[in-house]
Amino acid sequence: MSVSHLLIVDDIAKNIQVAASVLKNEECKISFAQSGEKALEILAKEKIDLVLLDVMMPNMDGFEVCERIRENPDFKNIPVIFLTAKTDTQSITRAFQLGGVDYISKPFNNDELLARVRTHLRLHNALEQIEDQNKLLQDTNTVKDKLFSIIAHDLRNPFNGLLVLSDILRTKFNSMRADDTANMIELIYQSSRDGYDLLENLLEWSRSQRNQIEFRPGTVNLNQLIQGNLQLLTAMAQSKKISLTTELKESIRLTADSHMLDTVIRNLITNAIKFTRAGGFVSITAEEKEQQVVVAVTDSGIGIDEDELADFFSNIGTKSTQGTFNEKGTGLGLILCKEFITHHHGTIWVERPPMGGSRFIFSVPSCLSG
Repeated sequence: MSVSHLLIVDDIAKNIQVAASVLKNEECKISFAQSGEKALEILAKEKIDLVLLDVMMPNMDGFEVCERIRENPDFKNIPVIFLTAKTDTQSITRAFQLGGVDYISKPFNNDELLARVRTHLRLHNALEQIEDQNKLLQDTNTVKDKLFSIIAHDLRNPFNGLLVLSDILRTKFNSMRADDTANMIELIYQSSRDGYDLLENLLEWSRSQRNQIEFRPGTVNLNQLIQGNLQLLTAMAQSKKISLTTELKESIRLTADSHMLDTVIRNLITNAIKFTRAGGFVSITAEEKEQQVVVAVTDSGIGIDEDELADFFSNIGTKSTQGTFNEKGTGLGLILCKEFITHHHGTIWVERPPMGGSRFIFSVPSCLSG
């Protein structure tokens, strides 16, 4: 559990010293400010867990400081305890109206101060835990909703295509021309490929969300991983008359989880092919720079809007996008890419090259530490 951080605010240094001496044996960090302005500066820079606040200060009194604290959404849950000589009913009422959680009069009883600070720190920590659990629950529900959406809609599409196309072949095969039959078989292959890729990513992602994928780094030959994926995806590219090219250095080796890295490379190349028009290109480059391995997959495809680039990986999965041959895109593969690159303490981002299209880049350490 992290150490609590207390902020004592009083314009008189002696008062700060007295309060700090009472709290010195607590497992907490103590900061101080002798003005309201300074207190707000500290709050903006540091994570504060509780504020002990005097009322009577020049320029900006404690009431205004508390009001400013409550106006800032980032500070809304920080407990503010007024520690002051003003004990009239009007002042006490105003302190609570402005968002104070407690009110201790000076001169204070040491045991009372300790007890109240400990109580409000426990309440603050409990509130933070509840908010963290709520966020986790919301994230889990989002994952569940996305999973159901993919199963209900996206996974159904390739199977519907297979049923329709295979039924046509079954009932009209004898009367079909050879080129129509070949075209139908190609469409069946494409639907099968789309369904298999989606199912594979779906299972991988599901395991990832349940923390069932163990991170197993070892020595990886990056060139072999890339070449293996090119062989696997060549037929997919040829069906759209897309050229696949590579620019690889002689032998790039790094410490990585080969399964995760293989999944990332496969998804990036598959996506590039999916969103590139017939006759276009997809190129893959890899190089070592300053103890980092940088891999880029560039395509001449439909590209990404300029205003979506900066937050692209924060918004993936929020909508479905069709490929240039009406292939279904769920964003699931890119979500996996981001998670797996994060496991490697790396980064992944997207750029829009000057000639158009997209360039997806990831960078991972050549050698993982820790």
